[in-house]
Amino acid sequence: PLGLFAFGITTAILMYVDMGWVNTNAQYTVCGTAMFLGGLCQILVAIFEILKGSSFSFAVFGCYGSFWLGWALVYLESARFGSDFHKFSAYGPGIASSFGTWGVLTSCFFIITCRKNRCLMIVFLLLALTFYILAAAKAT
Repeated sequence: PLGLFAFGITTAILMYVDMGWVNTNAQYTVCGTAMFLGGLCQILVAIFEILKGSSFSFAVFGCYGSFWLGWALVYLESARFGSDFHKFSAYGPGIASSFGTWGVLTSCFFIITCRKNRCLMIVFLLLALTFYILAAAKAT
């Protein structure tokens, strides 16, 4: 439950900013949450899962924990005073290909969940679609 909670809360907080429901300065809160709850917490859950013998959960939580740590580092670089990262539209295709790659990985996880339960199938299907939509949005 902790890994799913960490992913869900971090995603929800980012969605509040992206949808314009809160001030854009709240991205600093998202960054902190992404580093510790979405990133570090999920990495720890992944370690506990592999110790338990669950390789699928290890892969899932390890990958998405790394995703959130990476997101936080990219945000910190783009928000750094004097950084040119956010000024160039040339980064759009790179970010789009990153989201597309995460969509492919999530699709692979979806295929694995076809041997598990339907709830997991729905979660990974919707997450894969989300990554593909994000990739399309960043590509245009």
